[in-house]
Amino acid sequence: MTKACLRATLRVLASVVALAVAASGNEHACSDQDKGGGACDVFSTLQVHRAKTVQFQSSAFFDVLAQAFSDLAQLNSSAAAASLDHVSETEMFEAVELLSTATHALHEELRTSQTLTLLQGGETPVTSASAQMAQLLFSLFQQALLSMSVQKLQTHLIVRPNSFPNLLYLFKMVEGVLANIPTYLVDLKAAFGSTFVCAGQVVFADAVSLKRFLTSPQARTTQLGVSMLERDSLPSLDIGERLSLTIVLSQQREGGNGDFEAFVSAFKKYMFNDAAKARQKDATAKKLLDCLAQDYVEMPHGRGTRVLGLVEPNGTSFFVGKQGLNLFLVKYLHYVFFGLDPTDEKTMNKLYALFFEGFAGTPLVGLYFEKFGLPNLVWPPQMNAVQKIYEQSPALATFESTAEIKYMTRSEYARTAIALMAIAGILGPLNAAQSVMGFAPFPSWPGTELGSVDVRPIWDELDLSDQTALRSFIMECLRVSPPVSTSHYVTTKPLKARVAGWPRTFPVGTQGTTAMNVGGVDPDIWGPSVGSFDAARPNLEADLMAFHSVGRQAAGRRCLGQETAMTMLADMLAVVGAARRALPANP
Repeated sequence: MTKACLRATLRVLASVVALAVAASGNEHACSDQDKGGGACDVFSTLQVHRAKTVQFQSSAFFDVLAQAFSDLAQLNSSAAAASLDHVSETEMFEAVELLSTATHALHEELRTSQTLTLLQGGETPVTSASAQMAQLLFSLFQQALLSMSVQKLQTHLIVRPNSFPNLLYLFKMVEGVLANIPTYLVDLKAAFGSTFVCAGQVVFADAVSLKRFLTSPQARTTQLGVSMLERDSLPSLDIGERLSLTIVLSQQREGGNGDFEAFVSAFKKYMFNDAAKARQKDATAKKLLDCLAQDYVEMPHGRGTRVLGLVEPNGTSFFVGKQGLNLFLVKYLHYVFFGLDPTDEKTMNKLYALFFEGFAGTPLVGLYFEKFGLPNLVWPPQMNAVQKIYEQSPALATFESTAEIKYMTRSEYARTAIALMAIAGILGPLNAAQSVMGFAPFPSWPGTELGSVDVRPIWDELDLSDQTALRSFIMECLRVSPPVSTSHYVTTKPLKARVAGWPRTFPVGTQGTTAMNVGGVDPDIWGPSVGSFDAARPNLEADLMAFHSVGRQAAGRRCLGQETAMTMLADMLAVVGAARRALPANP
């Protein structure tokens, strides 16, 4: 999951809540006597609220909160405590109080504050507003989610998912945002040990388990790491409305029907092939890199400021505006993967508009996230136009719907390619480029000084003609700040693990998290120098997890675009780096 995915998730959350507020108007107001602050007062407030707002379809988000409170109210008794596994009565009441207080505070804050107004756009930068939303959730729920009593309660809910499903959904919703803050899972590991639960998933955060899951076949569902995806928004057309996005499909060895393997082979055949590799090294790609270097020289290209999982631009237009890095990625990647003409401004503008503005003026990736029961508010008008562009691209000129790819149609391929580009193909390289070029500070990993490392002076000292040195520098940046932080899997047999001090058996269908970002700062993998930036570390390439693999070891899910991204980033560092050194002064 990327920084842009976190931003998109927050925008989806804000949009739904804003609609709920607008639809129900003053009916959300609580009387003074409802604001007593105790758990019983909170329960009655939310139940009254639910009765008033359930008639509005757009109150879905507030209804989620009300339903969670309904579950909490049922738990708020000694009888309920007796039904919980390995959760004492004292722990249960503590967990209920902590969650009730946090959820009620979230309800009141969203109902009365300016946070939603900011998140709707206007003159407030998207990053600034989204950071405020992330900060709000973090501040309200941090105490509860870092408490052992709440950890034990969530563990019980995952072991018995039908016991209090609304409360489990609340965990998935809130931590589906918070767990995309880079250091959040590390904090949970410090609090609960190397195996814990988060966002309705089981997390194995030790080195051995991380390596095992990254090198094993996986069953999947409609998730993007710790965050829920919306089934109806995913590409599914032409043949029985089957899902075609490979990141949500199970592999055959874990119960899949072969669609994953067939569709991956289609993308390898038409996008990730020798022709794409050749285009990366031709004169057109070189010209695009030269234009990028010129933009870097002419535009503000300073360092951003990290706020939780997001990066404030600080007026740095090269990294966040249309001109500069974003438009370069649209042109370069669509030239390399699809053979599209980067000088065709009309086509390039359509592509930029879809991928960076396609979801209510924000990146298209937000389209695919769960919207708490609401349908997509606006289907991007550019979607069909870009699908046609892909279908008619040089890369698909020889496309054939064959048994080898399970008769995937040209339109299925194109619509799936849009989703892949939106979720990973553009945002992954964008996040990586922002890190290696020094715009995005590293996360402030606990016990290290990595958050204060500025890679630009290190970049300035690299031999720009040495591809090995450039690639090692990139890999060390991605170790510390991987562009995709987590992935998910689904268990196909009962899962035994010791969580929150007790041995547990999780049922078939339990979701798990593979936390590549935690692996990147694990001393059991990287040794005592884990907290230092060292592009010469001997096991860097062999143990790197940034591409959903352990170095070159994988089980069919290693990032298809790894070599494309590494080549592009190395060429960017070389060409832009030379232009940077010619400047009279560098920040």
